[in-house]
Amino acid sequence: MPQIIQKLSSAFKSAAVQALLLSTSCYLNATTVNVPQSGPYVADTHTVLLEHFDASTSGTPTGPSVGYRSGIYGQAISLTIGSWVSWNMGGLAQGTVEFWGLMDTLDYSGLQPNFIQASYWPFLADTFTTGLFNGVPTTSYHTGFGYRPGGDWVEGSSDQPITAGTWNHFATTWGSDGFHFFINGILVFESSDPYAQNGSTGIWAIGGPNYHPYASGAGFTGAIDELRISNIQRYFSNVPEGSLQGVFPIMVVGLLLARGFISRKNKRQTTD
Repeated sequence: MPQIIQKLSSAFKSAAVQALLLSTSCYLNATTVNVPQSGPYVADTHTVLLEHFDASTSGTPTGPSVGYRSGIYGQAISLTIGSWVSWNMGGLAQGTVEFWGLMDTLDYSGLQPNFIQASYWPFLADTFTTGLFNGVPTTSYHTGFGYRPGGDWVEGSSDQPITAGTWNHFATTWGSDGFHFFINGILVFESSDPYAQNGSTGIWAIGGPNYHPYASGAGFTGAIDELRISNIQRYFSNVPEGSLQGVFPIMVVGLLLARGFISRKNKRQTTD
């Protein structure tokens, strides 16, 4: 047995196995979002809003500059700060907000830009946000007053800034299984907060004004593609459909077999 363990240890230090570990490491974590997508999102019974933004939107465009440009799949909606698209929708007891986002610039002259935000009324007292706060990706939601000891907001952020002109995938989940924030499929923040979103939510919007309204955030300049809002927590407790979890161990064992670290011959010698 010690000889086998030593050989396995040597195998995992080899360049080939290290490369395999690196290239497939994301699939070892059940909290990894299945990103990049293999195709556009498809609506299911848990989908509250799905927007592909292929030259159209079901929302209400407002402001001087709402258009379309090349996106992740087909086209994406293009906005400048001071423009937005909104939908009349309420809050969610549990949910997932996911989308691809790109900012053309990271300079907003002191404003905190938001990709998406929900609020009581149009940009009056936010109840959900995903954007940049002090230059880093941040997501948050409001639980309603008095529901959460220590404060009514649940917030998480990444310590890694994004780059202007680069697409990133953002996903936020909240509900009974806690609060999670993913960027490009990587879990960057989590907490055990089980609270629902503020039930007084009345509107959701991408983009926003070119100033900070009361208890709300500004918009941004850039693009969004593949926006999906769901009434379940999609990413954290169940392995995303289409991931390679479970395939990785087989690949490693196969490589070890091919390299002769485990062989039928050695097995026969061990059991004789």
